[in-house]
Amino acid sequence: MIATGETLLDPERPRETTLAALLQELDEPALREAVTICAERHYLEDRGEIDALQARYPGLRRYLPAFFTLPFQSEPGSEAVIQGLDVVRQLDTGTLKTLPASAPTAFVPGKFRAALSHGDGTLDRRTWELGLAVSIRDSLRSGDVYLPESRRHVSFTNLVYDPTRWQCERDDAYTELQLPQEPDDFCTRLQRGFDEVAGQGAHGLPSNDFATIRNNRLHLKKRDALELSPRLIHLRRTIEGALPRVRIEDLLTQVDAWCDFTRVFRQSGAGERIPRMANFFPTLLATFIAHGTNLGLAMMANSVDEGITADNLQEMSQWCLREEHLKAANAILVNFPHRLPLSTVWGDGTVSSSDGQRFGLQASSLLGSLYPRYFGYYDQALTIYTHTSDQHSVFHTQVISCSVREAI
Repeated sequence: MIATGETLLDPERPRETTLAALLQELDEPALREAVTICAERHYLEDRGEIDALQARYPGLRRYLPAFFTLPFQSEPGSEAVIQGLDVVRQLDTGTLKTLPASAPTAFVPGKFRAALSHGDGTLDRRTWELGLAVSIRDSLRSGDVYLPESRRHVSFTNLVYDPTRWQCERDDAYTELQLPQEPDDFCTRLQRGFDEVAGQGAHGLPSNDFATIRNNRLHLKKRDALELSPRLIHLRRTIEGALPRVRIEDLLTQVDAWCDFTRVFRQSGAGERIPRMANFFPTLLATFIAHGTNLGLAMMANSVDEGITADNLQEMSQWCLREEHLKAANAILVNFPHRLPLSTVWGDGTVSSSDGQRFGLQASSLLGSLYPRYFGYYDQALTIYTHTSDQHSVFHTQVISCSVREAI
């Protein structure tokens, strides 16, 4: 095909060349074969994925009916998916004998559209049902469709406050917060508060030793950073000089001697004792450090004594580092300083400061999302959202999608 295009566009070729002469020069059988190959590739681009799915449709039908019976719900804008679920459930129960022409199709991916209809205009059930399954999968990943009782695929909104509960408690909440319930009253209150603050700022500018207005622009009279007194700087240096450098494994050992947080890792998930392992405690600490510092098991095995191998660290990870163990150990570590008198200097432990850190992903994840600001347009990432109390203890950590607003 390339040779044909170059031959036809050759500026030195006479424009009046006959088709017979051209086909003889181009080798007509080879040209026909090239056209056939291009047509097949073009067909694969348009229909290859849906044809492959349709070939697997009989096997998928063993699971799709049970999948479609799950109690899916949708966020606003995804009503077509729920309507499609109602139709497919009627088809599976026999209420509907054939797929109606009025069945919703807005959710069907564009790459399936070419195979969605038969020649007579009726909808192809296989393509329509496969499009519905793919749409539900993608909607679960994005949060547009969710399962109310699921821990992983619950609605992001319902994690905060479900609509039914809000309707029951709405009036009491507004009364307790001393907020007007009508939008116009709320806007009037905001405007009045803004005018009061703006007036106070304008009247206080002549005596303000921090900022002033020149040529209709705000100018600072001094740096806005807090000034550190020489005594405070001296105190900081004294404290830093008095604190010795501590190896991380020694720190873990000392903390364990205080509160015995490692006891929870000596039990398996069912309550029975885990298999005996030589150097259990050092291996457990090495496993903590390997995962906690993102060093990895292989690199950690090269950094410790010969008595601890990568296989030991892997076995320890599988047997001991389970979700229930980590939560129980974290509760011990949070509660222990909470009981110390010194911790009350910072707070009583009832206030939280929360923020997220974003990490790139090497493998696919349902929570992974594109985050071009830090990771470009091709690599996915997720957010580790950390909750820290006013006593500086990390009492909870969540893994969320980068595209989700962290405040909720």
